[in-house]
Amino acid sequence: MSWGDYTRELLEARDLSIRAWSETIGYESGNITRMLQGKVKPPWKHVDTWADSLRLKGDERRKFRRLMGIAGLPEGIRDELYAVSKGYEELLAKAKTAGFK
Repeated sequence: MSWGDYTRELLEARDLSIRAWSETIGYESGNITRMLQGKVKPPWKHVDTWADSLRLKGDERRKFRRLMGIAGLPEGIRDELYAVSKGYEELLAKAKTAGFK
C-alpha cells in the first residue's frame, strides 16, 4: 500500500475530502492530489503536523510516517520498500490475531 492509498483511506474514514484536508494543512488540493497519486513527493518536514491533523495515534501514526517516508524515495527503491512494508503489515496483523502486541 502506498502513502497515497493509505492517506485516502484515512480521509475517507474521517469523512474528509482532499479539499477539506488540504485547507486544514494549508496546501492547495491540486498539490495534495498529485502527492496522493505519487507524482510529487510529500514533504517529510510536515509528517507530524499532517498526522496530527488526522488525529493519528499508535499504529496508524507509525504506518502514516513509514509510508510517507517511503513515498519520498526514488521510484525503484520506493516500490521495493512498499512491498516490504506490505509484508510487515501482514505479519503484524497475524501477530495481533495470535494475541501478540
